[in-house]
Amino acid sequence: MVEQNLRESEESYIHLTNHIPVGVFKTDKDFNCLYVNKYCCELMGLSEQQIKTEGWLMGIHPEDKEKTIHWTNSIKKGVIFDLEYRFQRPDKSIIWVFGQCLPEYDDHQKVRGYIGTVTNISDRILAEQQLKHNAFHDKLTGLANRDLLTQRLELAIQKQKRDHNVRFAVLFLDLDNFKIINDSLGHSTGDKLLVAMAKLLQGFIREIDIAVRLGGDEFVVLLEDIDGIQEAIVVAQRIIQALKSPLVLDNKEVFIQTSIGITTSSERRENAESILRDADIAMYKAKQSGKGKYAIFDPIMHSQAVERLQMENDLRNALENNQFILNYQPVVNLKSGSIEGLEALIRWQHPQKGLISPLKFISIAEEMGLIIPLGEWILDTACQQLSIWQKQFNSPLKLSVNLSVKQLNYCLIETLDNILFRHQILPNTLTLEITESMLIENFESTSNLLYKIKERNISISIDDFGTGYSCFSYLHRLPVDILKIDRSFVHNLELNGHNQLITESIIVLSKSIGMSVIAEGVEAVEQKIWLQRHGCSFGQGYFFSPPLLPLLATMVLQKGSYQEYIKTRP
Repeated sequence: MVEQNLRESEESYIHLTNHIPVGVFKTDKDFNCLYVNKYCCELMGLSEQQIKTEGWLMGIHPEDKEKTIHWTNSIKKGVIFDLEYRFQRPDKSIIWVFGQCLPEYDDHQKVRGYIGTVTNISDRILAEQQLKHNAFHDKLTGLANRDLLTQRLELAIQKQKRDHNVRFAVLFLDLDNFKIINDSLGHSTGDKLLVAMAKLLQGFIREIDIAVRLGGDEFVVLLEDIDGIQEAIVVAQRIIQALKSPLVLDNKEVFIQTSIGITTSSERRENAESILRDADIAMYKAKQSGKGKYAIFDPIMHSQAVERLQMENDLRNALENNQFILNYQPVVNLKSGSIEGLEALIRWQHPQKGLISPLKFISIAEEMGLIIPLGEWILDTACQQLSIWQKQFNSPLKLSVNLSVKQLNYCLIETLDNILFRHQILPNTLTLEITESMLIENFESTSNLLYKIKERNISISIDDFGTGYSCFSYLHRLPVDILKIDRSFVHNLELNGHNQLITESIIVLSKSIGMSVIAEGVEAVEQKIWLQRHGCSFGQGYFFSPPLLPLLATMVLQKGSYQEYIKTRP
């Protein structure tokens, strides 16, 4: 009767364990398998007979066997077996399990065997792995993200500190004109371009390296265990060369270039942030030198970046603190020597650095967006001064003011109307100067804007003519009044045959289409004589007068010329 009850109890136990989603096994005290349920066999991909004859350890993943055997041996010493490990099935598929095992005791409290459970935790492990992957990888491209890059860089830095012979390099990439692709082809195509770029980068690196998307259109490549910077240069060159061929996206050929900054490991850098900063600085240096190029970081770049940041901060305060001033340089009639007009030239009176040339800050002001309020201040101040002079001398004195390309695209007509309403100036005495490149960037819209300016009795001048795009074919379609010969052609004019040919061509061209011509940068009497002999009517430069502060310019206007003013000075 007792045996029957035991048999029935065992059958009930087996029936129960075969119908629960948990693997169950029993072993003797030497871990020889005595019983294993169906679910455990299914988890391991082995038959009950295989497990009993070959041992349940045979199904454990090779990389987890050692630690599993260690825990198995520890249980004999009273340590509870409680472990996550992997099964590798005969078909090579892998599952994660959570295993628990406890000793069974006989009536004398001696271990007679062990009973354990195995639970499939693959879904949980995969979810955790995915979360971890997502935390350190870019969702769009699948590349590593900034957090993972920072970890890898810090490890590389520590590795180099231990062994000074270890070297690594960082390539910082920024796609050129990516915004144009986004705006013209749509963000979906832009995303596909980023994915294609990620795949391209992965094709140029080794398993020990890492490609990263920082965000937007910025990427980083970390090259580890390199012999020198030449290896990084080769990778950069290959990337740039690969992008000379189009990427095919949605059956469209899309061309893109990238600017690359390169920096290598150095003992002076203490953290990942400084390395990325230097590579970023080098990338912007590459971008400034043209599209699709690379630049190698040097410490001078960092000092320049710090100086640039300081200038940006100072510029933000300069307009509010009235640190800008206008100088006025006379434009002279070459035949009579009389002053025909003046050009307004911006200067920055910095409280610590003194007078700063516009060559050092105008481009920065444009990038920062400060050129709009600054340009409006220049126009307003210049027109106010012109109005004063015209009333003082009862003369249709002329004044020219340079425009930035950003001003053309930002409420220029409204600004002009407001300024002309505030300051009464004579018709056709204000001239706005633009460059050739500004005309070509968007010819139709710029042309329409120029006609609206002309309707307000304002003249148009093309500055630095001959140095930019060739716009000879456009001139007859534009309401342009004046061409200004760039100073680079006037320099050494009397000696340089090439400059003479270009200057003479511009003079002939301007006359043929009814435009005036002004030569800039006249610094010698020989240049004045040559220009006058070849039909140039007006000149501007230090030969006639340097740029003058308003009070001094007023005195020069009273005397008729800068030379006459000099004669009267004590």
